[in-house]
Amino acid sequence: MPICAQPDSAGALHTVEVPSMAECPGYVLVTPTDSIAFLERIFDPSFVTPEQYETMFQLGFVTPVLAYLVAWAFQTVINFLEKDDL
Repeated sequence: MPICAQPDSAGALHTVEVPSMAECPGYVLVTPTDSIAFLERIFDPSFVTPEQYETMFQLGFVTPVLAYLVAWAFQTVINFLEKDDL
């Protein structure tokens, strides 16, 4: 179970009672079993909604295509400006 700890002026950590870990004013300390549960939750397919999977797929597909098109456009403009008229 995570523990909320706040440092004092000497730098020592003291536990603090808080209603939720989101309101912890200092540091949230976790045990190894807590971090394993957190990693299991991240890699759980039901942790992310289908809409978020759709957004991630679209970003993963569109970003390289957009980068290629921008590079192609810059190359075209640079070649046009460097062209010597004879």
